[in-house]
Amino acid sequence: MYERGQGVIKDLGKARSWYSSASEGQREGDAQSRPQRERRRPGRLRAHRIWYGAVAAYRLADSQYNLGILAEHRLGMTTNLGAAYQWFALAAKNGDTEAAKRRDLVMVQLDAETLAAAEQVVKGWKAKPALAEANEVAEPAGWGMPGETPTASLVTRAQNLLNKLGYDAGPPNGQLDDQTRNAIKSFERRNGLEETGEVNIPLVTKLERLTS
Repeated sequence: MYERGQGVIKDLGKARSWYSSASEGQREGDAQSRPQRERRRPGRLRAHRIWYGAVAAYRLADSQYNLGILAEHRLGMTTNLGAAYQWFALAAKNGDTEAAKRRDLVMVQLDAETLAAAEQVVKGWKAKPALAEANEVAEPAGWGMPGETPTASLVTRAQNLLNKLGYDAGPPNGQLDDQTRNAIKSFERRNGLEETGEVNIPLVTKLERLTS
């Protein structure tokens, strides 16, 4: 919330403090208590490599992408284009369109043997199971809102925002079709949210903050 200014005044110092506290006190299986897509911060890259590596094991695309960047550009680690390709490929499989572009750029720099080995690693890679109790909080009774059918204008707004963020939600026509639902699920998955595929005000609010 402090990182994005959601409900509070934006304060990156406080956000970093909370991230650090969560990371230091992290329980095994907690896939969300570490900084995610914070790219190229000098002086912190070595620590971030450790954080990203721990989280990437749980299939979080942002951390997998970040590890690819670190490996590709020798940021906090030794340059390894084979490893960069692996992380970009894994992130791409998890719906990260930017990672797919980086994967293809790295691929042409690899010799046949290195590429074959990297693809074998990607094919056999399995995510570490995240513990539900470390990643979910039970919602108190009475907090839930009754289900409502989203208006066409709200769906159109969500489609526009998803497309702007690189998620292919299809034409902004106000129709909550399978393509739009899949784009929402991809966004939810990449951001550690429950995959619902539904359009609602909290979703649109998150999308607006990310595009602002």
